[in-house]
Amino acid sequence: MGDKSTGLGHFLRTRRDRLRPADLGLEAGAGRRVPGLRREELAQRAGLSPDYLVRLEQGRDIHPSPAVLGALAAALDLDADERDHLYALAGAARRGRADCRRRRPRQQVRPGTQRLLAAVHGSPALILGRWLEVLDQNPAAVALYGDLRGGNLLRFLFLDDASRDLFPHWEQVAERTVGFLRATTVADDADRGTCELAGELLLGSGTFARLWAGHHVHHRMFGSTRFAHPQLGALTLDHEILALPDPDQWLLVHTAAPDSTAHTDLMAHLMLRPEALRI
Repeated sequence: MGDKSTGLGHFLRTRRDRLRPADLGLEAGAGRRVPGLRREELAQRAGLSPDYLVRLEQGRDIHPSPAVLGALAAALDLDADERDHLYALAGAARRGRADCRRRRPRQQVRPGTQRLLAAVHGSPALILGRWLEVLDQNPAAVALYGDLRGGNLLRFLFLDDASRDLFPHWEQVAERTVGFLRATTVADDADRGTCELAGELLLGSGTFARLWAGHHVHHRMFGSTRFAHPQLGALTLDHEILALPDPDQWLLVHTAAPDSTAHTDLMAHLMLRPEALRI
């Protein structure tokens, strides 16, 4: 949070540190004092002056051209998600410092979106807002996660020990979630609520602080998640994340193939909770 120009600079530094000189045909050398490329080496690969790269990394130049960003993306060997993130960070840097004094109105779920959520009966589904607030969830999601309505998925994941019991591959889920947050909120002007949440997570979870500082970007909108459910035991469900028409709102749905053991176990559990199957 805070000055977004430093976000661009920090992202550039983390990606420069990630590159291995030996992979680029450069001598590692016993006297090398940086884990990745030196600024001079990256500047040469990108066709930039070292002084200009210093200004970018220190947040003293917030107007890099698309050509410069493209050269940096190629020189840093960024993937598609990271390239998009770089361009978004550059746009955020131009807009300047986030205003943590402003408090925006609480996000609302439209009636049409609520009907859509209710129609996804039998499959756990959540509506997430900016910074992954749980704006609503269907009864099947309550059966799977517990009642998170009005809370925040990040708080549950990083500040509630129950999440480590629910996710046997907790570190993987944590990295994927922070990467998704990085990819989807970079252009979002911070308000008081998001600044307070960021401070709470940075102070309360060393893992969140490490992952956030690493600038990992993950924009894959589907995948699978393993659960260690207290009633069902080991359970692997697929997930899809769908962008909703309302800004900064997402629909997260967990499913299982109809003939899979996971589907059979999930439906058997929900049959014991009739409220989780209501339309």
